[in-house]
Amino acid sequence: MGPIFAVLVLILIIGASPIHASDQPLTFKVPPVKIPLNIKDQHVTITASALITMVAKARNQSTLKLELTADLSDLQQNLTGLLGFCTG
Repeated sequence: MGPIFAVLVLILIIGASPIHASDQPLTFKVPPVKIPLNIKDQHVTITASALITMVAKARNQSTLKLELTADLSDLQQNLTGLLGFCTG
């Protein structure tokens, strides 16, 4: 099971947990995950992480805020080579 499964499990846990007015907001940190890509024999890795925060809960609904962070530096370093495949 991958990182997407882990995020879905966290969302279900947040939705099922009782929240009281005096409680601090629930926050879950999804650790960085390296995502390898292969585009026309060019190997690139993107690193992604996330922060999930419950911002509101009313009756059977929970409102979550998702902050996704992606490190695209490897993609940026290989951009010239990748663009060469588009024109050739």
